[in-house]
Amino acid sequence: MDNNAKSVTQVNNTPEWLKRFLEESEREGNNFALMGSRMLRQKARSIVWYISEKFNCHRNGIPGQACCIVEWYIVYVMRKQSNLEESAIARVVLEYIRPRMLLIMACSIVLAAKMNSAMLPVTATATRTVLALEGFLFSINEVVCMEMEILKALEFRVPLMTSVEVGEMLAHELAVQPQVLPAVTKLIDMAELCRYDVEKVVRWVARSRGLSNCDTRVRTLHLAAGGVAAAVKTASNMIGVSEKLATMLQVPTGYIKCLRDIIVTETAKERPHIDKPLATLQRKRKNNDDDCSRPPSPRPSTSRDPY
Repeated sequence: MDNNAKSVTQVNNTPEWLKRFLEESEREGNNFALMGSRMLRQKARSIVWYISEKFNCHRNGIPGQACCIVEWYIVYVMRKQSNLEESAIARVVLEYIRPRMLLIMACSIVLAAKMNSAMLPVTATATRTVLALEGFLFSINEVVCMEMEILKALEFRVPLMTSVEVGEMLAHELAVQPQVLPAVTKLIDMAELCRYDVEKVVRWVARSRGLSNCDTRVRTLHLAAGGVAAAVKTASNMIGVSEKLATMLQVPTGYIKCLRDIIVTETAKERPHIDKPLATLQRKRKNNDDDCSRPPSPRPSTSRDPY
């Protein structure tokens, strides 16, 4: 059987749910080409996890999904300033986003949670209350306004499944033992938390080995597959998992193994505990207006932000 025949057979045997994920992964790859490598760093991601816990929305991969939404919103704001020079864009965007960063994160968590479950406590009132208890004062109108602005930035297309849920479906497809599933969930969630470091290492290692699918960023489907392979490697005696995943996802086996090994290594690292994750953001914001769509005048910033 020639390669073309193998490819056709492979596509015909692919489950419908996986076909949709592969199509979404292709779109994600195309979008990453426009987005570049702009990602939230560890401190910013820690803030998303912290607020997600305050919402009681820290399960099922919701924090990782929220980080992706925040990143896309930032890119959306930058594109709106395309008439400016790159250095000026960075200043304008930073000054526009800085006083609203926690609100942007919270609303991104809300959108990810709503897509995940209608039963989660993610109303505008609850959002305002959670932020107020942390010392950040926003009106309900600002919360609703920001949520709608983020939705528009995403063109009303919030992904249906988080990386954790995708990983669980891949694990079920491979008939991974039930006792390994908690490790799948935990490792993918941890990989999302330290995704900035994971992707930085993956791109360097994969390129040095001449592997494909690493020219921009690690796609969510591939990260989920790497998490499944990592969980099986650390909590099971199954063999051939990386090969099967590579066949399912139509990527080189070496790429899945690369992701697997780096996820195992990076998630095992002991990172500094951030005692007060919100300390880097502006405290006790005065609620002078309810308009969350007007960017402030640009001013140079010398502080190093976590995003």
